[in-house]
Amino acid sequence: MESTKAMDLDRLNRVLAYIEEHVEERVGVRSLAAAAQMSPFHFSRKFKEATGVPPHAYVTRLRMERARFYLAHTAAPMSEIARRIGYQTQAHFTCVFHQNEGTTPRAWRAANAVAASAHSRNRGLPDPVGRSLAAELAVIAHHAEADAQASE
Repeated sequence: MESTKAMDLDRLNRVLAYIEEHVEERVGVRSLAAAAQMSPFHFSRKFKEATGVPPHAYVTRLRMERARFYLAHTAAPMSEIARRIGYQTQAHFTCVFHQNEGTTPRAWRAANAVAASAHSRNRGLPDPVGRSLAAELAVIAHHAEADAQASE
């Protein structure tokens, strides 16, 4: 992030937390502005000054980060991944993913998938909300290790 002088740090953190908590939902400028207690126009300008990207681009970037995580570390169906990251249809998810990553989610998964453990297939998607990707990877590794010990 660039400078937070454009928006005080407390407001910015409140908005970023709101985005993390509501990424599965429709996250519009009005709801983000309300979280920051600012008008939508003023919020949009100040958010871009503070983060370097408009609010919609930030939300899309977060969704793509999560999509890459789920694609690489789970065997979840595309439709489930799409829903978990805030897209109502797999087609829309695929279109946005292709625009941002230059390839389809299926092709990206084939090129980047980490061996999805039985835990990912059998226990549903891990939930990275509130955790860093590193923390989520540690949880997956722990489950894979537990699965390996149980099968011995």
